[in-house]
Amino acid sequence: MNIKKISFKIGTSRHISKKMAFLIWCILYKLCLDIGYSKIIGVYFEYLGFIIAPTLLLKFCSWAIFLMFIGLTYKCYQNRNCLSDEIIFVLFLLSVAPSTTMIAYGQYPVGFIICIIVYWLTIFLVHRLFSIRDMHFITRGKNKPYYGYVLAFILGLLIFVVVFISGRYTHFRLHFNLLTVYELRDEAAEYNLPAILRYLYGWGRVTIPMFIIYFFCRGKKILGWVCFCIQILNFGIEGSKTVFFLAVFAVIIAHLPKMKMEFLNVLILRGITCLYALCILIYKFAGNIVPISLFMRRILFTPAYLEWAYYDFFLDKTPDFFRTSFLRHLGFKTPYPRLVNMIGGIYGNSYETNANNGLLSDAIANWGHIGILIMPIILCLVLCVLDDTSKRLDPRIYILSALYLSIVLTNTFLTTVLLTHGLLIVMIILFLMRRESANRRKNFWSH
Repeated sequence: MNIKKISFKIGTSRHISKKMAFLIWCILYKLCLDIGYSKIIGVYFEYLGFIIAPTLLLKFCSWAIFLMFIGLTYKCYQNRNCLSDEIIFVLFLLSVAPSTTMIAYGQYPVGFIICIIVYWLTIFLVHRLFSIRDMHFITRGKNKPYYGYVLAFILGLLIFVVVFISGRYTHFRLHFNLLTVYELRDEAAEYNLPAILRYLYGWGRVTIPMFIIYFFCRGKKILGWVCFCIQILNFGIEGSKTVFFLAVFAVIIAHLPKMKMEFLNVLILRGITCLYALCILIYKFAGNIVPISLFMRRILFTPAYLEWAYYDFFLDKTPDFFRTSFLRHLGFKTPYPRLVNMIGGIYGNSYETNANNGLLSDAIANWGHIGILIMPIILCLVLCVLDDTSKRLDPRIYILSALYLSIVLTNTFLTTVLLTHGLLIVMIILFLMRRESANRRKNFWSH
């Protein structure tokens, strides 16, 4: 009995220490965002809408909201190999935290602040409800031999598309200069690709890096490097930095030791905090604003600012109701044929800017204010299906999937993420991948 009590006390003390460490690192992360925004980004980029107008009340609200979501995020931080937990935790870092910083300094109206709170509360609570009820939409049985052949066909098709486009339009160009990618993008915009090729090419961006990790984790290094080379060839087509970094990250992640997702989240939280602290120090002592502009302004605060832009634009206008999305193929006409350019021109610095954004912007643009309740439920349903398709996979595959999907969700409407950015094909591939518990077979592609 005494041994049980001692074990319980030790377990409780460890849980408390983990929670305190999580709280401290989250606070340090928020401080980095506040300092970076108020001392650097707001100073240099005020013309883009990043104003600095703090009040004591706004700062209090900012920290109160942030601390509330820290408590809600902790369960996702304690991830037990669940892909949706990982995505929501990363979204907390990429979207919730910078939004609270801009609440403190941006002089946003009360209505918008309420929308942010309600939207994210709905996501956390609905996701938690689904987790407690252990909801399932797709049931995957034991590994089937034909799963491997279908997986091989999909990979072969995606590789063929990349090689075909590269050979036809760029003569197998290899490009490694990240500073001259815009010339490649202008050139790629002139390619007259059929719709099916555009979709397959887009799907290869995220799925081929997943195969890199998959093969390396299974000990098939040659195929892993082949997929890496195909991804680099893909980068030479249009110079997408996402394509390049996904390939590099895939190789790095594949060579990480196998670890629990909770330990990985410790590394992510501390790593991203140190990264932004380093960006601030580089500016402080070297006067170089490029790192903080690239990693903090572009990744965190531009999507947060665009959420307010979409909210303000649709405050007195009819929602689009997906008429610029999939409904246009059914003959529906939208009153906003160039919505992203309209937002870019009104709230940015040019009508040629594509002000793409997701999450709260998606909810407001397509449903109006009721969307802050509807879209979180839809998103959680999609994440629930994603969990069903990815159960019992190597956690290292989750890392890349979570990072990519979190970034595209903050920058793109959900319907576009599902089709154009390949979330649906990602679900299919995750479903077909061999589970860790399966015994190895002689057939290379067997499951």
